[in-house]
Amino acid sequence: IRMNIVAKVTNVMAEFFYIEFEQTKIMGHVDKISQFPFSERSNLSVFVFFQVLLFAGCLFAQTAKVIDVKGRVLVRSGPSSAWKKAKVNALLAGGAEVQTKKGSKCALAFDEGLKNILTVEEKSRIKIQNVKPGDCLLPEGRVFTLIKDMAKSEEFKVRTPTAIAGARGTGWATAFNNDKTSVWCFDDVVFVIGLDTSGNPAGEKDLSSGFGMDVEAGGIMGGAYTLSADELSQWNDYLGYIAGLALPG
Repeated sequence: IRMNIVAKVTNVMAEFFYIEFEQTKIMGHVDKISQFPFSERSNLSVFVFFQVLLFAGCLFAQTAKVIDVKGRVLVRSGPSSAWKKAKVNALLAGGAEVQTKKGSKCALAFDEGLKNILTVEEKSRIKIQNVKPGDCLLPEGRVFTLIKDMAKSEEFKVRTPTAIAGARGTGWATAFNNDKTSVWCFDDVVFVIGLDTSGNPAGEKDLSSGFGMDVEAGGIMGGAYTLSADELSQWNDYLGYIAGLALPG
């Protein structure tokens, strides 16, 4: 009997691994467990409690959290899954994709403290390659990245077909359009790596705050240029947007 109960609990917990769920669904799984006969529940109540806590901790460490949605934003757990409307508090694992339509945007947090945030701007698409450390593929559009809490040995990266832009703690924007990557650094230093047509590194440069750089097809890296007043204003607008989300700290 005890083995049957463990199997039931395991099946319920396994349902959590379908990542396109909101936190509120956890209560639905708890309700399922509560339907077990009382004698069975009492025998395994402590077991279930600690399994849920352990799983929840591991889950949040391996997922990015949708913290804001404006306009029409779609998400899917992988290339074989259907696109669904994005919802605040949804959790996305590695392999998940986010797509924004015109006039839309979506902010994702890559840590529980909401210190590492990537925002997908309008008419853009990303794929989450990895959550910790953050690694996202940007096949089209633009993202803003604000990183405040990364371990010294980790680097947050945004990849495009022609370049990789990343840092341990800073703020920058990455855009990819018409086979060209544009990187704008607004705070601290960002490293930029050009990628050849096979996806191999073709060169690397550091980009300081207040400067931008373009990387053409084949990983051809241009020189650094001073960001315009309009480009700097876009970053200030972005910081205002993040502040308006009333995040902790």
